[in-house]
Amino acid sequence: MNHLRGYTLVELIVVIAITTLTIIATTAAIIIFYRSNSTTLNEAYAVESARQGIEKTVADIRGIQYGADGSYPVSAIATSSFTFYSNVDDSNTPEWVQYYLSGTTFVRGTIVATGSPPTYPVANESTTTISKYVRNGLENIPIFQYFNASSTQITTYSTTTAVAYVTVELVVNENTSTSTGDYILRSTAALRNASQF
Repeated sequence: MNHLRGYTLVELIVVIAITTLTIIATTAAIIIFYRSNSTTLNEAYAVESARQGIEKTVADIRGIQYGADGSYPVSAIATSSFTFYSNVDDSNTPEWVQYYLSGTTFVRGTIVATGSPPTYPVANESTTTISKYVRNGLENIPIFQYFNASSTQITTYSTTTAVAYVTVELVVNENTSTSTGDYILRSTAALRNASQF
């Protein structure tokens, strides 16, 4: 007499329950991992974006020169914006360039000189996002600090002719609702040939 053995109903229910719990636990762990990983990746992206933004800003500042219309190289200075003339697109004429903070976004605006004699029409400004998640405005930290040739900080922002070098500092955090986890990136740019101005 052959006896065929299989799962009893109780054993089958136990196997299904254990399998279901294993699948639920694994899925929950994967979801937690991806959420955590996503936050880390976003923070890394914010820091890398700010790093590249500061490099670009410093390169543009170092290339500062007179405007195509004869304007003085430094047009306006403030703690959260800097306006100057620089050849940022490798053309034959310098562009009007403004770096500024808009909310939590660090932006570069440029205007290409047009016409003869050359002018910089404000309506032709094009903007590029340099970095997101910037907390300088929320924490009242200046992005730009200006110094004269004697390394004295310039605090009168109506004086643009004394600027010899600029410090650029970005405070970034992917979670802009908290200052926990802020990353501070800083660089300094000397105006090349500042003595000629």
